[in-house]
Amino acid sequence: MRLPILFTLALGLLFVACGGSGGGNDGGQNSIPAPTGLHIVQEPDPETFSLVWNPPQGTVDGYNLEMKSGTNSFTKINSVLIPSTYTRLTLTFSPIAPEDTDFNFRMNSAKGTGTSAYSNTAVVHHGIYAPGQPTGTYDWDRLGVALNWSRNSTASDGLIVERMASDSLGNSQGGWISLPVSDPLASTYLDSTATLGTYYLYRITNKKGDTPSAAGPASYPIYTGLVGPSYLAAYWDYAQTGVTLNWYASNPADSILLERAQCDASGNPVEGWATVGTFAGNVTTYTDHAYQELATYLYRATEIRLKAASSPVTSYPVTTYLNAPTDLVATPVQGGIQLTWTNRSQVATQVTLNRGGANSLSPIAVLTAGSTSYLDPNPPLGYYYYQVVAQNGYNTAASGTVMAATPNPPGALALTGTTLTYPQANDAWLGPAGTWAFLLQQPFGVLSNNDAWQPFFPNNSVGSATSAIQVDAKGWPHVVYFVADPQNNQNRLLTHIWTDGNSWQSEVIGQTNLPNWLPNSVYSFRLDSSGTPQVLLDHSDSLNPYGGSTATLTFVHKVNGAWVSDSLASVNPAISNIGVFRLVLDGADRPHFLLGNWSSISECSPDGTGGWISAFLPAGTVNAGAYDPLDGVWTDADTASVFYESPGNPGPSLMVLQKVAGVWQNPLQLGSRDYYGSDSKMQAAASPDHSRVAISYSTSVGVKTYHWNGTSWIETLVAPPLTSTSWIRLGFDAKNKVHLITYVDTYPFAGYMEYKEQ
Repeated sequence: MRLPILFTLALGLLFVACGGSGGGNDGGQNSIPAPTGLHIVQEPDPETFSLVWNPPQGTVDGYNLEMKSGTNSFTKINSVLIPSTYTRLTLTFSPIAPEDTDFNFRMNSAKGTGTSAYSNTAVVHHGIYAPGQPTGTYDWDRLGVALNWSRNSTASDGLIVERMASDSLGNSQGGWISLPVSDPLASTYLDSTATLGTYYLYRITNKKGDTPSAAGPASYPIYTGLVGPSYLAAYWDYAQTGVTLNWYASNPADSILLERAQCDASGNPVEGWATVGTFAGNVTTYTDHAYQELATYLYRATEIRLKAASSPVTSYPVTTYLNAPTDLVATPVQGGIQLTWTNRSQVATQVTLNRGGANSLSPIAVLTAGSTSYLDPNPPLGYYYYQVVAQNGYNTAASGTVMAATPNPPGALALTGTTLTYPQANDAWLGPAGTWAFLLQQPFGVLSNNDAWQPFFPNNSVGSATSAIQVDAKGWPHVVYFVADPQNNQNRLLTHIWTDGNSWQSEVIGQTNLPNWLPNSVYSFRLDSSGTPQVLLDHSDSLNPYGGSTATLTFVHKVNGAWVSDSLASVNPAISNIGVFRLVLDGADRPHFLLGNWSSISECSPDGTGGWISAFLPAGTVNAGAYDPLDGVWTDADTASVFYESPGNPGPSLMVLQKVAGVWQNPLQLGSRDYYGSDSKMQAAASPDHSRVAISYSTSVGVKTYHWNGTSWIETLVAPPLTSTSWIRLGFDAKNKVHLITYVDTYPFAGYMEYKEQ
């Protein structure tokens, strides 16, 4: 029987033993019986063999085993006696023994302190090593199976290459046949006699002279045909409007055959396979446009090389969609926007025409199937996106969108747009020469796009405000901002910086404790005709920690060369919950304070005696919260225009409230915006001679201006709708011409544009 391994031998032998019986007697070497008949039995494993012997006649304690390799001397290889009951030892070379070497074994018996004479010598020859497992593929360039392996032997002088037909799992389908070998020391081989379309196993045997090694392990099954694409993916491609196919060819095919068959929802073909196309072997993708609409298909791909064809690989079922309309064009014409397109659907039951702003499209017409044109009659002034949708029940296919602008009405401003090169600023103000001064928040600084004065980056700015930068009548920029008070961490110093073109100047003009909650601004300022700032400033106190009331507002201005801060606490009636406020100067530099307390707007101004005059404006329903727009223009004390928003559906409406000859008129709606995506910022301005008033506003269908022509407000479409947060700035130059900055991101252009009145 096979026993556990007993020893690890010095030359790399392990052995186990089978039991037996034996005998011997006491005495010296001549009186101790020796084992006889020692011989070798080869085991199935070429690295394993057994030593078998006859036990001696008599009793012994056990056996010693000696071994020598080649011409070396015998060496005992057991550290303890081999039991006397053993008559067989099974030994395994571990690690593998030197190749082409004789190993000699002999034994003696041991009893007490004596040993017997040696047995006869048994010799086992360890042959040459077997080669490694071959690997290979069919080489289409050389038209044969290309094999390679590791020889593993330095003593062999020949080799045997054998082949056996098998199935794809490696099960034999015949016997091994020997192939001719031209290079006895090779480690590669080309079998050019292999039959195409067959699976083969290969094995290699080393030999020395006529003596072979054990056969090396057989290869995995090697296929001599085209394996075929490893996958084929088919999906409806919205971008290409067709079925896009992707595949990977594992062989260097000459060509790829694509076929298509209509099938049911379960993937069962309901018609024969039709050729889609034959493509070069290095092509891996194709979009099929020659399909039926609302049909389900299977696709399959086959590799072709010479006269061989692989087995096809089949995709999952893919369902086609309606053919979408293409070539949509929108052209402004007399009477509206003319739309034309190409119809591509043969199964659509109707065509829906959609129109909308930047954020949503809504149906405006349902047309008969096959329609290719439509006149959108006189849509309101704006930029519109159009889309044509083919429909069949719940199935739809939409064209791409195009944008078209309606013509401006008679009397509209004649504006020319140009790309504006300037830093990524947060605010801007127009100078009398038609150039812009820019205010940056990060880093805080003042720059110009076309003026000679040098940029300036002051330190320690804190906070921001709407229209924090302005330009005086000489073209010099002024900025009002906060600086931390080094004497009081809770205090902020209201600071004014300006330049005369040669150097920058700075002065502290007021101070405040900032409210705990900061709305969109805590101050509003304007430059008077001398270029001196006047500021309406909010602060907090113990009774009003959030500010936002006439009790916390102060008017900062210069009196006889000194800065003073006049409190509005005496305003009667007092106004609380102020969300937004603006300071406006009229033509005589008289200040007017617009105060929005969320649902109403009031105007407050000095009465000339140190007091204040205030009154609620007849503005109707208003939005006057912290983030709502509010602005105005006063020509004189009796002539003004106030701009604000009122609630609307779907979004707020831009309103104007005019004061004519000292009397406030009924509010008038100018435009509207939606709630989503449009910028709510606006800016009003008066021309230097106070003859013109204009306001910029972002609506759901475009950036617009509205200007007063003396009798009515005229609407001008300026730029496409804003689809990202931006700001708009409007002003008049010294020639009383309108300039406007806004952001445009309508493909293919994205950037800031300046629009100038001609």
